[in-house]
Amino acid sequence: MKYSARDQRPKTAVIYTRVSTEEQAEHGFSLAHQEDLLRRECARKGIQILEHFQDDGYSAKDFKRPAFQELIAYLKRHKKQVQYLLVTKWCRFSRDVANTILMNRELQAHGTRVVTLDDAEESDNPANFLLTMLNMTLPEIDNRIRSRNTKAGIFRALKEGFYPYGGSPKGYSKDRGGQKTPLLIPDEQAPFVKEAFEVFATGAFPIEDVRKASWKNGLKLQRSQFGQMLRNPVYMGKIYIPETENEEAHLVDGVHQGIISPDLFWKVQKILNNRMETHSHLCTKEKLRDELPLRGHLKCPQCDKNWTGSISSGNGGKYPYYHCERGCNARASAKIAHEQFYQFLDTLQPPPEIIDLQMAMMEALFKAKEGDRDQQIKKLKTEVGQHKQNLLKFDQQRFISGELEVDSYQRLKSHTLEQIDKLNVQVADLEITDTAFQKYTKYGMSLLKDLAWYFKEAGLEAKRKLIGSIFPTKLIFQDGKYRTDGLNPALAIILQKTKNLQKEKTGNIVISENVSGDVPKTGVEPTTFALRIMLRSIHHNQLQDITILK
Repeated sequence: MKYSARDQRPKTAVIYTRVSTEEQAEHGFSLAHQEDLLRRECARKGIQILEHFQDDGYSAKDFKRPAFQELIAYLKRHKKQVQYLLVTKWCRFSRDVANTILMNRELQAHGTRVVTLDDAEESDNPANFLLTMLNMTLPEIDNRIRSRNTKAGIFRALKEGFYPYGGSPKGYSKDRGGQKTPLLIPDEQAPFVKEAFEVFATGAFPIEDVRKASWKNGLKLQRSQFGQMLRNPVYMGKIYIPETENEEAHLVDGVHQGIISPDLFWKVQKILNNRMETHSHLCTKEKLRDELPLRGHLKCPQCDKNWTGSISSGNGGKYPYYHCERGCNARASAKIAHEQFYQFLDTLQPPPEIIDLQMAMMEALFKAKEGDRDQQIKKLKTEVGQHKQNLLKFDQQRFISGELEVDSYQRLKSHTLEQIDKLNVQVADLEITDTAFQKYTKYGMSLLKDLAWYFKEAGLEAKRKLIGSIFPTKLIFQDGKYRTDGLNPALAIILQKTKNLQKEKTGNIVISENVSGDVPKTGVEPTTFALRIMLRSIHHNQLQDITILK
């Protein structure tokens, strides 16, 4: 490194040293070694070192490093007084070309030039500028090569069934056992993980309730972490292979032991998928209050905008009421609105003989279809077995006879594993239906016998979801009476079993083919959840051409 003879001022510089990890500091290009080289160079060239700035354990991907920020502040305070910023190599300065160029310009504005020990002598020769630019580029090229090699290593480990990521999933710890890639082994929290899957697989509890119960048992996970755990195929002994340009995403058998069975994992996935697809008009940003269970379910009779609810104070008490969000004059006392709503629910109660008849029809339908489902499950499991036999055949053709090339083997294996996963999902779906259908049908019919009583006794969240199960659209309360543009189609079918109910009970209720009563599964008491399951089944089997509950 040489300096221009034209600059007769005393040569001044600051030196900068950096390592990214403790391991590099101890065994690699250490901070002490960098400092020694820079001080020797400055002594040889007669450059006065004003300050030394050092970052220990910081990456060069950007300049958000404590010591480097102090360096910038120092140069601003001593503008045009520091001629050089010396580093041993450009990779110590930055590993990003764009950041390097931008920071160079900023430093030049302060009258400081970045110089490395690898740079050519200072001159006006354009070739030297080209060499400097090439040196700036080398660290980023090195980073990209490392990144590519790291990704290739991770992908290779994944395909071999290993879990190559830094941390271990909850319920597992890592045991290297002399291997380059550590092996996952179940730890003391594995039983809690299994219990969480089993409880959630019942479908009777919200995911948040299961998470809180697991937290008390010692499985301490935040909401997002708990959801990720339920989606992670690692727990059934599988490893997820992400999609690449030449290969679709798929699962492979892991070398580790699964905590749960594949059947349990796929049951949980089915429940999660159903809940994600479920949508409800119950979603509201309004604060829920026990005094106003109908808030979010009513709309204004004057302007068709949503009704909200408030509580006024006066005469020594508090008085809840419903009113329009836009300030219309239409409003109603919550006490009166609730009393009339109970009466309105009574009009939706089918006669006992209709309920008994419907229950008998559902039981006969269930028994008739139970055998069909068993046959479907048996057929699907047979297909799974055939695909597994194909996998063994592919292994023999690849590794024993050598008939299959690597690319063909990977393609066939990936496709077969994908088919097995899809079939397992179908089996889990059918098995869940078999175990829950009849129980929830009986619960739902029981609820229909006295809707008003169940509504009064239910908690706030159950009340709101019960309304959503029955009324897919907003209710209108005017002149002491309720009306709605749509009733759950399945419930309407039951109400229409007799002409009297059709004419006298439903009044101005209209069944719309464009309306559905979707409600989320989470947080519903058994009877409310049962009503939704039962109505879904009735509607699916008796009125195929009307939109059903999802």
